[in-house]
Amino acid sequence: CTVPTAPLTKITNTKLLLNMANGQVLDSAAQHNMSLVGNADSSTSDKKFGTASFALDGTGDGALVRGVQDFTGPFTIECWAKAPNTASKFLWNIGQYKLELGIYGANLRGYTAAHSYTNYFTGGEFTVNTWHHVALVRDTSNVLKCYLNGTASSTTVTDSTTYVATNNIFVIGGEWGSTSSIHTGGAWEGYIDELRISRYARYTSNFTPATEAFPDKGQ
Repeated sequence: CTVPTAPLTKITNTKLLLNMANGQVLDSAAQHNMSLVGNADSSTSDKKFGTASFALDGTGDGALVRGVQDFTGPFTIECWAKAPNTASKFLWNIGQYKLELGIYGANLRGYTAAHSYTNYFTGGEFTVNTWHHVALVRDTSNVLKCYLNGTASSTTVTDSTTYVATNNIFVIGGEWGSTSSIHTGGAWEGYIDELRISRYARYTSNFTPATEAFPDKGQ
């Protein structure tokens, strides 16, 4: 027989296919399974830390993180992000339009089902072609506060809602489309690195963002 010279593909009667593509896009905490959508890939040429970042072209790429519990009480969702423009796009999404964070023109804004859109930073502070640290924190008083590069927005939202992770999926790089897709409208174009979810309010005042990659495990 002739030995294959290219990665194997799904053909008729295929029952299991493990070609290990994009193995570097993974959950370093080893708690969740992830599936890549569209053209999502890793980039070794443009990253904040380590050897690679998550590269998205804005056409509906992203990652579906599976096995995620609903978001109740305090939490922190943070990442480093970079974009080539300020067209409307979302970094991540919980549930079907339950909680989102992204950019729209000069605004860094969030969305909740109860409060619709909230503009946290409105003066173009999220500049293009620059790595920024972005964090959304809900504290023990149910106050949602957004931090950009360690500085808190003066605008906050109080919301005690349980953000339901529909089908236990957390979306990276856009909005919920289905259990296997991400909406092309609002899909992130650019790069995301060091995304971390903490089930407590990691930041309660202005801080200096990390200067190295987060630990794979631990606090």
